[in-house]
Amino acid sequence: MSSFLKNIDHITILTDNLNSTINFYTKILDLKTADWRPKFSFSGAWLAIDNNAIIHLIEVKKMPSNSGNIDHFALQGKNIKQFKRKLKKQKTRFYEKVTPDNTIQQIFITDPNNIKIEITFKTLIN
Repeated sequence: MSSFLKNIDHITILTDNLNSTINFYTKILDLKTADWRPKFSFSGAWLAIDNNAIIHLIEVKKMPSNSGNIDHFALQGKNIKQFKRKLKKQKTRFYEKVTPDNTIQQIFITDPNNIKIEITFKTLIN
């Protein structure tokens, strides 16, 4: 059992055709558009099973040539302070963000294959 992780949180897909992508996931897989998505500075959508937004879509004008359509995957974390200490001790580079509604702290790391991994920590930040 991991000291820091609880579950996979979501995958993020880059798309230059947001409406068709939403249509596919809602019509084919019966996912629902999540109306609780924070107001990010970029277009996109969250698609959910029940109250869990498992697919995040980000609309881009041009698809990147180096990363494919999957931008990153995310894991739900626990004990952010202990996790950050571990990253520093292991000399693992990371950066942090907070969602616009201040409810989720995010730590981003990159694996040896250059795959971005987000660890989410659900907390209220004042």
